[in-house]
Amino acid sequence: MRVVPRTVKVKLAGSVHVHRADLTHEVITVGTNGQTEFSIVGLPLSPATAEVLVNGVQYGYGVDFMIDGHDLEWFGAFDLATTDRLEIFFI
Repeated sequence: MRVVPRTVKVKLAGSVHVHRADLTHEVITVGTNGQTEFSIVGLPLSPATAEVLVNGVQYGYGVDFMIDGHDLEWFGAFDLATTDRLEIFFI
């Protein structure tokens, strides 16, 4: 796990605020084709603001994935494959 500086858009009460923050970055291994449940080492403070990328493309919280504690569930429009690069950035 490494921390990288990034600009984050955090949505609060219907308005968008941009903050400069140090985010935790994790690369998650897809162990089997079609895998949907993953463990996150760190604990996101606000799961809804986490950024999840598959092969560099960002996907939406509540649309493609959910986070509950250290657990990430993928339910995007396609099955993940062992060749995919799954990344998460969070505060």
